[in-house]
Amino acid sequence: MKTKEIENKRQVHLQDKGHLTLTDLFRYYPYKDVDMTKVQGRNYVPKDEIIPNHKHSLTLAQWKEVVTAIFDVILDQIIVGERITLPCNFGDVYVRKYKAKRPKYDYSFSEGYQVYIAWKKSLRTPLGWAMRLFWSNSAKKKLLNVVKNDTSAVNHYYTE
Repeated sequence: MKTKEIENKRQVHLQDKGHLTLTDLFRYYPYKDVDMTKVQGRNYVPKDEIIPNHKHSLTLAQWKEVVTAIFDVILDQIIVGERITLPCNFGDVYVRKYKAKRPKYDYSFSEGYQVYIAWKKSLRTPLGWAMRLFWSNSAKKKLLNVVKNDTSAVNHYYTE
């Protein structure tokens, strides 16, 4: 199958699906490899896309480990108060603080501020739908623990 036809099928699939997962992103990785000890099933990689002996070849499981490690590093940096600029003009990720007019809970531990992970987007995808970033519950809990244990951490976060 030609590369252009494969690309068109991927775009149609993503447009119908409406969201992008790590498995979907792996389809764009050029150096795919397959773990022959496991049954491939829904994570099937076509034979013409497999490049087994390249130094950058990764299976889906290995690729997910790498991407998850990158997300953990980014999370650690933004929790400290840094603003991370994403590549390819995708915008900035940072922790934002605000004071709610009618808070549901007692936020005295954070000087009355509520915090959340924000993504200031500067680009829409070519398919026309905007990308969204969802953080796991463990990432949200990690941010809350930092704010609860270090009350001065709130002073490092952005208000914009």
